[in-house]
This record gives sequence, C-alpha cells and structure tokens, in this order.
Amino acid sequence: MYGDLSIVLYNCNLQEPVENWPLCDCLISFHSKGFPLEKAVMYTELRRPFVINDLYMQYKLQSRFVASKSS
Repeated sequence: MYGDLSIVLYNCNLQEPVENWPLCDCLISFHSKGFPLEKAVMYTELRRPFVINDLYMQYKLQSRFVASKSS
C-alpha cells in the first residue's frame, strides 16, 4: 500500500478471452515476445481502465523494430 494506492499483481491466463481477465483500475503494459497486444487493446476497450502507457503506440514501436531488422 502506497498512500491511497494499492498495487496488486495479477497472474492471469493471457490465452483466455479478455472478458475473463481480472478487473483493474489501472493498466501498465510492456511489450514482450508472446504478449498478446491485440488482446490487451481489446481489454482496455472493454473495461476502460486508466492506461499508463499508450498501447496503440506499441504497434508503431513494433513496426519500427521490424523495419530496422530488415535493413
């Protein structure tokens, strides 16, 4: 507990439908290999948590990474 902030880490099955993911008030998402970014976007559209980092920007970062690997 940090003042009025309580941090709870969820270990959910990312293969499950986003409707079954635990509810949260705030989401921090970091791209990593195998992370279902599309599902994270679907979750934020469904549940509308406060999102710390822009999930849509992660798509752009991925495309820049792919472009730099091919050159």
